[in-house]
Amino acid sequence: MDWLVRVFLYVLKSSLTGSILILMVIGVLKIFNKKISIRVKNWIWILVLIKILIPVCGDADTNIFSTLQENFGKTNQSDLNVDNNQRNTGENFGKVSASVDENKNYCLILFKSVTVIWFTGFSFLTLSLIVSQLKFNKKTKDSPCDIEIDNLINKCNIKTRIPVYLCDDIKSPCISGILRPRIYIPSYVLHMNDKNQLSYIFLHELIHYKRKDLIYNFFGILALFLHWFNPFVWIAVKKMNLCRECACDACVLELLNEEENVEYGMTLLNLSKLYRDTRHYSQLPVFFETKTQIHDRIWLIKGFKKGSYKINASAVLGCTVAAFVILTNNIPVHALNAENILMDDVTAGWVESDGNWYYYDNHGVKLKNTVVEGHELGADGAMAELQSNAVPAKKTTEAGNQTDRPDGWYINNQRWYYVKDHSYVTGWLNYNGKWFYFDKQGAMVTNTTLEIDGKQYVLSRNGEWLSR
Repeated sequence: MDWLVRVFLYVLKSSLTGSILILMVIGVLKIFNKKISIRVKNWIWILVLIKILIPVCGDADTNIFSTLQENFGKTNQSDLNVDNNQRNTGENFGKVSASVDENKNYCLILFKSVTVIWFTGFSFLTLSLIVSQLKFNKKTKDSPCDIEIDNLINKCNIKTRIPVYLCDDIKSPCISGILRPRIYIPSYVLHMNDKNQLSYIFLHELIHYKRKDLIYNFFGILALFLHWFNPFVWIAVKKMNLCRECACDACVLELLNEEENVEYGMTLLNLSKLYRDTRHYSQLPVFFETKTQIHDRIWLIKGFKKGSYKINASAVLGCTVAAFVILTNNIPVHALNAENILMDDVTAGWVESDGNWYYYDNHGVKLKNTVVEGHELGADGAMAELQSNAVPAKKTTEAGNQTDRPDGWYINNQRWYYVKDHSYVTGWLNYNGKWFYFDKQGAMVTNTTLEIDGKQYVLSRNGEWLSR
């Protein structure tokens, strides 16, 4: 189950980062809509798709989100240091109380429950797609069409043979199959008397294959299934599909003569009139989907200029900058780290190791190059100067018997044990600012008074050392 929780947390973090980037891209494309070519827009949405599927593509020093967090964190840390310096008296060191976080178990249960819900939705969508595709293949395998499109295939410089099939279970002409591509057309398309319009339809589908749009469509579906709970991902994939269709139209218009542009646009309008409300297979990149999409594509065709599909130096530079910004910026969300959620507990507070003292925050992260409770921590996290009255005598954490268990608390026969670095702790342990003592067998000592080197230590019923 833990591995599935890790996968879900991976998806959740990428969904959070992706949502913010989607909003940013929508805003930028809205502002500079007329200044960015449709091909560049399509590339930008492909970059967003990559980011959604692979959230960590780089670790740049110019990470926008990390920079904001770092600046915010420095301000808070500065305030913390001032407060600690004001209240440091030496005797408070190691005495700040924090018990085992019981809410952590509830958090883990919650995440496991949500993970099951997410995986159920993902499995349902995946199985539905597989069943739908199998039914579609079964219905169309015996319905080849004798329409010859070899001349159009040669015109597109495609070397793969792509057959045409009739299928009345789709609402619009489409192409499907990454490895074995096939063009599917509903029978009502054959009612079009204009052969030129038929050639435009087939040319459009062939360009989809040439531009590798079938691959992008597959990954778009994968993104929808993984992030089915995120409406921003659905919006992004929808906009990406529209940009893909418009970019495909622009590529087709580059192959046609200028006087054929109007005829190509009329083909879209005629198809919309012949359209019948039949079953729609969402995994197929169809010729058109909605009236809004047709409207946007008609406007693109109307304003198309020869050569606008080609890429110039400014477009390459813009895409490079967009790729750098999109792929190298991640939101660091410590609360969604798998280790913080799956670990039974994290060691926090002051910990002694090899004669040096280190401080771990509530996430179990060792602090470095800062001041905590008036004590300066060096580059390696070790306390720079140890005061004689800072800690009780011989409060050292020792390693006991080895174990394969992960770090954290364990109970056996009503006795508490603590594992650190795959060893049962013996001796003193500072956990979240509280001191506990473990005997030679690794069991926590409770409700007694210890005498070590002539000094007495009173331990409470829960094992906590009661300083006097």
